[in-house]
Amino acid sequence: MFITGAILMELEAFPSSQSVIRHCQSVDLEALTREEQWLFEGMDGNAVDEAFRNRVSQGGTNPSFKNPDVIFQLRQKRSETIRSNL
Repeated sequence: MFITGAILMELEAFPSSQSVIRHCQSVDLEALTREEQWLFEGMDGNAVDEAFRNRVSQGGTNPSFKNPDVIFQLRQKRSETIRSNL
């Protein structure tokens, strides 16, 4: 249920199904994996703590549940992108 909730929150940040499709087609999967994956097999507690500190210091953790303001901003930005591509 947690992942379903997180996915629904992400989808709310898209103004249309077409914008979801466009976003999915434009994503570089390898780059996305490099950006999102920061935990690796064999890490001990100290390595996890350091990896988390590094990630936060670089501007984020991409929370699973974004607050309503962030969702609103993403939706607005994506709506503007759609309008500018028409």
